[in-house]
Amino acid sequence: MMKQKVMVTLLMSTMIVILSACGWFGDDNGDETAMADAIIVYTNQTSGGRETRLQTLISEANLGFSVEFVELAGQNLRSRLIAEKNFPIADVVLGGGVLEHLGLKNEGVTTPFFPTWLDTVDSVH
Repeated sequence: MMKQKVMVTLLMSTMIVILSACGWFGDDNGDETAMADAIIVYTNQTSGGRETRLQTLISEANLGFSVEFVELAGQNLRSRLIAEKNFPIADVVLGGGVLEHLGLKNEGVTTPFFPTWLDTVDSVH
């Protein structure tokens, strides 16, 4: 149980850092400013109350932007990302299998993100 709590805490911390690094900031145009205030997350991880928990963590962190979760299961997530390759809507993809992510990376659909603090994470995780 304790290990699960540690893993959930680590996942949430990682998510918050990733979200804070993925903001899009344009000119002072009203439409672009509105987009800078929201991060779009495509995920298959919001069921069972997880979206509520993620939103709570995000609001407690006072990041200065909102997060909109778009729930998409397996193949729907992959298909949508491929369809939006040249004009992406999602800022972050959370969840999915390793093989799906490798395929999307190889097709040039996604770009990996490596936080500056990655080397400080214990190799056990």
